[in-house]
Amino acid sequence: GFRVDMARSLVKNDPERKATIETWNYLFKFIRKEYPKAYFISEWSIIYESGLAGFDCDFAVDSVDCFKMLTDNEDMKSSINDKKIKFYMDELNLRFDSEKKYNISIGQISGSHDRQRIASLLDEKRLRSYLLIMYSIPCNPWLFAGDEIGMKQNTNLNKYGGYNRTGCRTPFQWNNEKNKGFSKATESNLVLPVNKDNISLENCLNDEKAS
Repeated sequence: GFRVDMARSLVKNDPERKATIETWNYLFKFIRKEYPKAYFISEWSIIYESGLAGFDCDFAVDSVDCFKMLTDNEDMKSSINDKKIKFYMDELNLRFDSEKKYNISIGQISGSHDRQRIASLLDEKRLRSYLLIMYSIPCNPWLFAGDEIGMKQNTNLNKYGGYNRTGCRTPFQWNNEKNKGFSKATESNLVLPVNKDNISLENCLNDEKAS
């Protein structure tokens, strides 16, 4: 399988993405013939367009569509209302309809290398609710490594042009040993530093309340 980054931006100056869809259809004519079992995931976040383009799955990126309301803690606390819930449900039903019509799956994500860590956006109650929804609705759920243990965003990092995105790319926190078990190298030799908190897979496994 292949995940196509910025799939809907393939053709420039194409605001309605008609040329982009046409280009992907042209490419898939050859790809599907040679690799009939290939699975393509788009970072498109407009599922009916991605389906028209020939993709198998489309990432639902939180900053683009209705899923943002589930990952914006301040917004949920301040302005959740019937109108917003209706918008979310209408958008969700549109995606379900597109799944059937275009034989494409919703790729619901917990996060990515470009997104702020979800555990830094939501309190524990909302985080559990979000992950429950992600694994309950008809979709292909994609868990960003570290979200399963509640890894947080390091807000003080900017390296290799990552800017505020860099803070979600820190090493996985396995245990409470050196570098959280990620590496035995000296800390200065790590590409990014390990977060200095008490979060680790080991702690989660030993926590009776963790699930």
